[in-house]
Amino acid sequence: MNVQIKKITRGGSLASLEQVFSQPLWGFFLFYILSRHNLMSTLCFPSCISNDSHNFKQLGIYPIVNRADELTLLLESGITTVQVRIKDLDSGALRAELTKADSIAKKFSARLFINDYWKIAIELNAYGVHLGQEDLEDANLVAIHQAGLRLGVSTHN
Repeated sequence: MNVQIKKITRGGSLASLEQVFSQPLWGFFLFYILSRHNLMSTLCFPSCISNDSHNFKQLGIYPIVNRADELTLLLESGITTVQVRIKDLDSGALRAELTKADSIAKKFSARLFINDYWKIAIELNAYGVHLGQEDLEDANLVAIHQAGLRLGVSTHN
């Protein structure tokens, strides 16, 4: 199993611009993208923290996998947040793999972030999408926001 581990340290939300700007390089870049598209005052992405105390799950360890089959063992082990990052499949196989990952995550009521493929994430009504800094320019942040997806942004390339 090829798994990378991240620890989410700021609640996983970009709703607070103070948190974004506390990271000097990518905070400035995100500010540039949002201001260039006149989105500074209109986009506030949903938080990853639930206000429902009966349904609260810590974000905890955030594994990154490259295949849907890797999710079941992680989710059965108590992981609640995962990212699927696929770089080696063509469009048909990619869509099938992301659909399978989304189905598995929903079966476990887990938070699934789909890396890069924001259009598919919207179609699947995934929990969130993760974009690299270079992907922010081409992504439709308004569509991502309107779909209610959480937005994760890489702090470096």
